[in-house]
Amino acid sequence: MDIEINIEDDRHFIDVASIVDREDFGKEIQRLRSVLRIKLPLTDTDFPKEDELEREIEVSRKNLFLSVTFKSILEAVVFRNRITDKDYSPVYLDKLQNGTFDKEGRTPDDTYFIVLSPEARDEDVIKALQQYRDQLGNVKGSKDYRYIHQVWEKNKQKPSIKKYRKWYMDRKKDISFADIALSETEHCLIKETHPTGKNKPKGCTCYDESTIRKGVEIYESLIWKTRTF
Repeated sequence: MDIEINIEDDRHFIDVASIVDREDFGKEIQRLRSVLRIKLPLTDTDFPKEDELEREIEVSRKNLFLSVTFKSILEAVVFRNRITDKDYSPVYLDKLQNGTFDKEGRTPDDTYFIVLSPEARDEDVIKALQQYRDQLGNVKGSKDYRYIHQVWEKNKQKPSIKKYRKWYMDRKKDISFADIALSETEHCLIKETHPTGKNKPKGCTCYDESTIRKGVEIYESLIWKTRTF
């Protein structure tokens, strides 16, 4: 069966080509077209009922021992004998409607999940993860949610997220930024007088008021971080 494959990514191309060029794939496409009463080129009356299409595509997928990521490939070949980048991804984002909170229905209430196939690579998963982040906001997607990127990293020269929380809790107790900074200085491992900030020596655990204030602001932004109203 001569199937046109217009896929730019070479890795995705071989994933697809190595399947659709199999003899049993061609026979399964013929079975599908026969059962669904499809003849190419299509006319407006050639489209089967959605539930029937879904059922038969699933039968073919299982007959061919293919992962769920190939369902769109089967459908593309059945209807147009041509496959594009939009028809295949070894990893994709999907969602379930849950209704677990927000009784008034004002905010999105979906559980997203990433569908993996045996052909998945690390970069495919990362791409789907970024798509999930985008769905939550910042770049695109829901206006009621916004994704806040990780604002800390493992760096001995910078405060940890645990420090941010401690400072936040101290402020909740009405301890001033100056007193918090003084406490950090008193507990520093280096007891002799020394510079802080960017010029502080190795092993110094002092933090100035500016750093502490920023840390508290960052921690506050992480609390209920997905809510924007």
